Amino acid sequence: MHQRTRPTDAPALGHNNSGATDPGCTRHILLVELGVSILKTVCHPEVLTVFRLAIAESDRVPEIARTLDSSGREANQKALTELLRKAQARGLVLAGDPAVLAVRYLVVLWGDLLIRLLMRVRAAPTEREIEVRARAATETLINSSSKLGKRKEAAGQ
Repeated sequence: MHQRTRPTDAPALGHNNSGATDPGCTRHILLVELGVSILKTVCHPEVLTVFRLAIAESDRVPEIARTLDSSGREANQKALTELLRKAQARGLVLAGDPAVLAVRYLVVLWGDLLIRLLMRVRAAPTEREIEVRARAATETLINSSSKLGKRKEAAGQ
């Protein structure tokens, strides 16, 4: 079960100091929870074992790796892209190609974590690290989206 956001986390998630909710708060919470869910799922030892099996058997049975990729990584990326597309339609994400923004989010979320886990050169991330990674990915996405929107406004687009 995923841990809910604590009230002390509110300023980072779009609440102002008066306790009022910023319009982007739901977007922030949703993106953080999505990142937490992805990391908790993929960093689970049994899931990592499936990845290792797919890698080990990729020469003999490449369909295993293709299936894992399409139902895992690619599915997450498509779902995030669609979420961002809908958020843009509602004015919650300012600008940018949703597919590019989704990739940027996932790159920041993962860094080199997955490859290091697969090689067994590090331990699984703690709950705290997972939360920090999800927040960093969310803030990167929101900030880059905002900067792009401001540049387009300045250019008169």
